[in-house]
Amino acid sequence: YQEAIDAIAPKLFNLAVQAKQLNINLTVDAEESDRLDLSLDIFERVFSDPTFNGWQGLGLALQSYQKRAWYVIDWLVDLA
Repeated sequence: YQEAIDAIAPKLFNLAVQAKQLNINLTVDAEESDRLDLSLDIFERVFSDPTFNGWQGLGLALQSYQKRAWYVIDWLVDLA
């Protein structure tokens, strides 16, 4: 789990830096419900980096039809 975060988060970080520099939005799709926790941990690591303070272009697409969607939405609101 941690190995996956350590491998993927820097790639997402680099994509987000490029998107910010180009003034375009970047949305991460949390499609795979089996890996939702992993996706959220990766997103949190990148989103929380001070590099992106004040930038509103980094987003997360969430499948709201799942039963746990309300909990994830609450988590995202707290993160934001």
